[in-house]
Amino acid sequence: MTITESFVDDWLVSLSDGDLGQRRRAAEQRLARSQQVLARLNMDQRKIETRRKIVLGAAVLTAARGDSEFRDRLHAVLNEAVTAPRDRALLGLAPLLAGAGDNGGANA
Repeated sequence: MTITESFVDDWLVSLSDGDLGQRRRAAEQRLARSQQVLARLNMDQRKIETRRKIVLGAAVLTAARGDSEFRDRLHAVLNEAVTAPRDRALLGLAPLLAGAGDNGGANA
């Protein structure tokens, strides 16, 4: 196939702003749909993670109710690992002394 001037002219016409605009809009729509799917997947992942934590917590609480040794060990672990005042209050743990275990409120 020989590339002629008329072939190039026809090709340039086919890439007019209108055609490029349509192709750009179609690409933007595909991108938006992909972003929506990704957001939905991320939301589903967070729901699964939250549900996993709830089930795990329920199992741990059930075990702690029936096993005083486990309950004491769990309390010791929580007392060491949970440092945010709000989280400690939620779990019924005594407040930490000023400066003790201060890691900016991050918990394990």
